[in-house]
Amino acid sequence: MINTTIDRSKGEMILKYPVLCHKKDEVVKFYSNQQAFNIWSIRQRVFIKDVLAKFMKQRQYALANHMSSRQDIALRRIDFVLRNYYEKDSLKLLVKKVIMLESDILEIAPSPRSRFYEHYVTVIVCLFNWCKWYSKQF
Repeated sequence: MINTTIDRSKGEMILKYPVLCHKKDEVVKFYSNQQAFNIWSIRQRVFIKDVLAKFMKQRQYALANHMSSRQDIALRRIDFVLRNYYEKDSLKLLVKKVIMLESDILEIAPSPRSRFYEHYVTVIVCLFNWCKWYSKQF
């Protein structure tokens, strides 16, 4: 997930993304604690949506020739959650909905022999672990 460092003296928040996500680190200015939390929350929602959307598209492409009906339903559920709970709802609700998608993600997960398996383990599984941790904290 996003590693966040806050420098209160400069009023900056440094957001570091995982290496395999291929996103550049960001430095964001803030003026209050509430603004810093809001920025962090928005960036987390965007990150979760981007990671799951890219994973979903990759799995759609990989499974296109031999997709089962269960895999198709799983992809549709993931797409539904990303479209309906990304922008208008809080990070807390999005995290709960993502946790509910765990069985769907497992349904479309790449096999251990796949070249995408490393990305799945280091990014997608870590995303789910973070979501579970976050839901217990807040």
